[in-house]
Amino acid sequence: MLSLRSKPTRFPYMSALHKGYGAYRLWGFLFCCLCISFTAGASHFRGGTISYNDLGAGRYEILVKSYWDKSEIGSIVPRFQGSPKFETPMRTVSQTLLPDSSTVEHFQKQLVTWSKPGVYEISWKSCCRSVGANFDNNPIGLFAVVNFSLAAPSSSPILQDLPLLNFQPGNSISFSLQLQDPDGHEQVYELDVPYGLPDSVYQKLQETGFQVSSNGLLTWEKPVEGKWLINIKVREKINGEYTGAYILRDFIISVAACSLPAPQYTVVKRPCSGTYTGVVALNAGGGRAPYQYSLDEGRTFQSTAVFDGLASGDYTGIVVDALGCVSEHVHIRLDETVLPTVTLQLPSTVCFTSAPLALTGGSPASGTYQGAGVQEGYFYPALAGTGTHTLSYTYTDSSGCGVSTSAVIRVAEALLADAGPETLVYYGYEPLSCTTLSARATGGLGPYTYKWSTGATTQDLPVCPTVTTTYGLVVTDSLGCTASSKVTVIVEDVRGDTTTIGNKPNVVVLCLNGRVRKVIERNVAKELERGAVLGACTSASAVGPALTAHASSALARLAAGPVLAPAIQVYPNPVSLHGVLQVSAETAGKLKIELRSLTGSGRKTLFDGTMEAHQVEAFELAAHVKAKGVYLLQVTTSLQVATFKLIVR
Repeated sequence: MLSLRSKPTRFPYMSALHKGYGAYRLWGFLFCCLCISFTAGASHFRGGTISYNDLGAGRYEILVKSYWDKSEIGSIVPRFQGSPKFETPMRTVSQTLLPDSSTVEHFQKQLVTWSKPGVYEISWKSCCRSVGANFDNNPIGLFAVVNFSLAAPSSSPILQDLPLLNFQPGNSISFSLQLQDPDGHEQVYELDVPYGLPDSVYQKLQETGFQVSSNGLLTWEKPVEGKWLINIKVREKINGEYTGAYILRDFIISVAACSLPAPQYTVVKRPCSGTYTGVVALNAGGGRAPYQYSLDEGRTFQSTAVFDGLASGDYTGIVVDALGCVSEHVHIRLDETVLPTVTLQLPSTVCFTSAPLALTGGSPASGTYQGAGVQEGYFYPALAGTGTHTLSYTYTDSSGCGVSTSAVIRVAEALLADAGPETLVYYGYEPLSCTTLSARATGGLGPYTYKWSTGATTQDLPVCPTVTTTYGLVVTDSLGCTASSKVTVIVEDVRGDTTTIGNKPNVVVLCLNGRVRKVIERNVAKELERGAVLGACTSASAVGPALTAHASSALARLAAGPVLAPAIQVYPNPVSLHGVLQVSAETAGKLKIELRSLTGSGRKTLFDGTMEAHQVEAFELAAHVKAKGVYLLQVTTSLQVATFKLIVR
């Protein structure tokens, strides 16, 4: 197969090196533009070519590329010698707008088959060409010749679609139409007189040094301004003999002086500080499209007018048109986007239990916040967790440039309040009728302030209730965080005489050996030393194993009577945290001993199993009781449940 190609070029539609161009030595652009007169049927025709591919056995694929003004796109319907069979009609493959923005390439294809070998012409003739330097309103035509030979099948040369070569006057031209034939057939170039023109069509060109060599090198020593129609015939040779096959190609050499002013420019976007986000667009003011654009004084060019990815700085804009004309330079100063100073104000410390904090301390407003515990513009202390956290604030302007800052915020440990353990007082026995509640606080940020439900603001609160009373406590730290707690003071009424007639001494109710006694207050201490317990006795039916319980120190016994005789007893009661509880059973049986707070929480199982007769079990209270207060001791047998009150001081 024959092929006709130009040298590899730097830009699309560019294949000629301009000599004497100074430092730039820019390539010219090539595009289709064969002008004709406004004659019916061909007024918008701008040239073309017919080529073919050999498919074997006389079958050929006919390829037609014609060039038209985009306002009126026509079709080529060629004639064929040898009366081939038309396997398909001539159909459109594509219509493509070329870079000059005014010419459309119409690509058509048809399958034909010749029944006998031979040399057959393919032709299309019409009228007319428009005025040029060496052509006038003359007929136009496209031609190709097929050599159908079974011994030496071949396809036609495939020429590049470059019907217009653009150059400047004063610079010599050297342009190579290179041919490489994969079939190994020789190809020979020659200058041919275009259809419809006289033989003198090339006289003026040849007088100024124009010629086309047989290897396809086109040279012109002194180009003359104007549009010049050139017709190249490419002939096929096999074994040194011409086969008769050829194709013709019309193209225009345009020689025009440069007149290209400096381009206009638009700063589409200034770069963000320290980034490569600037965008500049150049706009060519004259010359001939298509253009090449540069922002670095012509060191590099691109085919698009928009330059992005730019940093701030100085740039020099240049445009080169299709004739290779270089514009005047334009200086472009690209400055960074000026952003405001961004600040972020946050409270230094917040409570762990605080409600979500609306983040409004970023300036300018309308930015975004990020960091631990941040959701939709709010800071959630519990979500962030205790400790110090860094939050960021980013402000973005209308151009998309952003600047960030950050600040720290501390979430204090959760504030905890403790009003103290439950306690028991005895109304009617003055030495044990009062107690002092002591408030404690941990976490948060000190110092702390205290407020009791009584209105008192001291840390310690002496109280002497006459009925069981629950006292509330609110602790506030220096951040304003609050925590609350409650404590219940249980009151046991041990008054033996509630009348107030006369000036009688106080009488106190005691329990000694399961019997209730009423004793004058001044004698109570002695009775307590003998084993009495403040308050009335409590008894239950005698069922199940007989149990006895003792404590190791001696002040008072449990404020309850026997479960069975002999009774369960605890010495002392109140008892210290280091007291030892002893439990014994006079008869064998299943037994469960549990200790819990008055509220029923924190249940501890001291023993759960079978006790033998007279077996003794000892329990250290410190292993089961962590704080002072009033507890319930519950003894469960297979037949009954008995509950006793135990005071731990």
